Amino acid sequence: MASLANVVGVARSTVGAYLAAFGRALVSPLRPADSPSFYKDVTFAKFRTFHTLSNSSQEQWLFPSTDATYLQVAQERGFNPDSIDLPYDSRAHWIGPRSSDKIFIFFHGGGYGLPCSAGHLHWLVDLTHSLQSQGHSISTVLLSYSLAPGAPYPTQLEQACALLRHLLEIEHRAPSDLLVGGDSAGGNLTLALLSHLLHPHPDVEPLALSEPLAAALLISPWVSFSLDWRSVDANVLKDVIAVPLLVRMAAQFMGGAPPDAYNQAVLAPKGWFEGSEGVVRRVWVYGGRWELLMDSIEKVAGLLAEGHGDVRVVVQEDGVHEDMITDRQLGYTHKAKGTVWVEDFIKEVC
Repeated sequence: MASLANVVGVARSTVGAYLAAFGRALVSPLRPADSPSFYKDVTFAKFRTFHTLSNSSQEQWLFPSTDATYLQVAQERGFNPDSIDLPYDSRAHWIGPRSSDKIFIFFHGGGYGLPCSAGHLHWLVDLTHSLQSQGHSISTVLLSYSLAPGAPYPTQLEQACALLRHLLEIEHRAPSDLLVGGDSAGGNLTLALLSHLLHPHPDVEPLALSEPLAAALLISPWVSFSLDWRSVDANVLKDVIAVPLLVRMAAQFMGGAPPDAYNQAVLAPKGWFEGSEGVVRRVWVYGGRWELLMDSIEKVAGLLAEGHGDVRVVVQEDGVHEDMITDRQLGYTHKAKGTVWVEDFIKEVC
């Protein structure tokens, strides 16, 4: 049931967002040439303002849960839902048959405080179906993890390990059949999982692999909670995400826990990723030049490359945070260049 505070809060944030969009529309024609289009510029201002004015209670009341969105998208796209109940109060949802040769384990973004959006899921369905139509036997399994602040760090790492363990021990999949990846906070979780496989987290059950995972894909990974990056200042009016949202999401995810290499990969000490070829064969990293996180993404890509011989970094010069997924959330149905790059890499692996 909706609380009065949430209803009033969402109404206030919505009005503020539309006022911000109107104001941005007036000045957008004066924006620099190296900026998003007029439509995106105005829409991003609306998104930034909404999430600056709202809080997680309001957002989690307003947006459907990951589980509900999965069922909605399955109905819209005409496939039968297939879900797994996992330990630690988590679930996972299949896109495609469990019997596919390769499985893409996906962790969605949203700062650990927002559920998977319909745009996220439509993008995943598009990606999976496109690869299948080109003759690749691959399915996607999406982790529905618990959200902060109700479930702070390292809850989501426990849940990610539970999904991987299920695929290995219950579904009897070989690690080399599995790709793992995610966007934003999902990229953070992917790196946390790789770190856990290398250096077991003291508060999470260890998990050993018999061979490396096939690949890891990091789409605009959220790897630093610090704002002390040049790209934060440079892109504050270009990116889709707002600085206050990053601050709020980081605080509620951490829940008072100390920063470390599991929750912020840029903090990894020298040599942390040495031997990572033993847990994942190939690593692919994406960033958008116009996103707040760009500098930290390049930093962590360098740290990964120091310990792994096959790290590929692609930068979309006209891209914002997880640009290809953002496009799908805005309703674009064309195949974005970032999606093409993701597909091309997965086809190499498969």
